[in-house]
Amino acid sequence: ERREALRSKLKAEQGPSAVEITDDMDDATKEKLLRTQREAEADLDANLDSSGAAPAEKRARRAGRAALLDAEDWGEMRRLYDARGELREVALSGAREMQRDAKRAICALHRGDLGAAESLLQKAGGPGSRVSEFFGPLGLKGPVDSVLGTLRPLWGGAMEEYAEAWLFLNFLRRATELGREDSWDRALAPRSALAESSPAGRLVTESEYIGGALDFCGEMNRWAVRRASERDAGRVGTPAYASLVSHCRDLAVAVQEELLQFDFRNGELRRKFDALKYTVRNL
Repeated sequence: ERREALRSKLKAEQGPSAVEITDDMDDATKEKLLRTQREAEADLDANLDSSGAAPAEKRARRAGRAALLDAEDWGEMRRLYDARGELREVALSGAREMQRDAKRAICALHRGDLGAAESLLQKAGGPGSRVSEFFGPLGLKGPVDSVLGTLRPLWGGAMEEYAEAWLFLNFLRRATELGREDSWDRALAPRSALAESSPAGRLVTESEYIGGALDFCGEMNRWAVRRASERDAGRVGTPAYASLVSHCRDLAVAVQEELLQFDFRNGELRRKFDALKYTVRNL
């Protein structure tokens, strides 16, 4: 009786059916309306069951099925699944913001605005950045066996972009030190220096550093073309480097020679490495 009373109340709240089935309707229309009505009845039964108005026999069957499983274990898995979904959205949003800031930093470097680029990189990967907050529970030691570790690949593209921008900034800083003989030593900053520079730098993997270095060579190529168009032949340090452009060429060749010793599988790094020969040829 309680169930039927609730059914009548819910039907009254839902109101009458918008369309009634009549004899002059074709069979396809009748079938569609009948299917809609059956779905509405099923939803109504589900609402009744959730309100505790299910028949005693049905409640007993449900309790028997629940006893077949470890409810606590399934509840914990559901909690972890939901938590991973929420963290995934946070990771995607943070990675997009980090990548956007790194791209803006590269544009600023091409304009010659090193200060703006440094500020953007600080925002992208410095203390208080979204990546440092996201991986804060890991102590900024990189991905480990945890829910956060499973989401680490979502940051891969942003990490490469960050490494590229940081390498480009470091390179241009050295390019301004034209009076010193050692100004071009280790012009491509090592991964250890990147790791010491910021919280994000400590999280960059070797594959992401290599990808960033290869992308940096493309940015260096664009920068060198601009220097060549300005006929920039200022001497740098030792006589071996007659100009900034020739130094860029030698640096790209040095990167190419090192990477020739790697056994890259088919993938993004292999495609980037194959494109490096065109950069060397252009320089």
